[in-house]
Amino acid sequence: GFRFGTVIDLSEYTSGFESVDMTLDEDRRLWVLTDTGWLYKFKKPGKVEFSIRITDRPLIHPRIAVYDGILYMTNNNEIQRIDVLQMLLDRAAAEEDAEKAE
Repeated sequence: GFRFGTVIDLSEYTSGFESVDMTLDEDRRLWVLTDTGWLYKFKKPGKVEFSIRITDRPLIHPRIAVYDGILYMTNNNEIQRIDVLQMLLDRAAAEEDAEKAE
């Protein structure tokens, strides 16, 4: 929510968060990070391209910027650089390995 009305309704995507930050990347795509560590990239309003949990630790008032698939996030008085596209590739590889193991 927002004091002047709802900017984006995340209730169907996640729950239990208190704070979020939003940014647009160079392609004008919306990225949203919740204080519970979930990152969402939207294709267009209401359509999530992907979601990924970038941390298991709670974040206090997250602030983000995204450029070329790299997430820049403030946390504990420092700026962290997270390669989100590499995280997605790693997740896909782990899922593929799990399927092969079954």
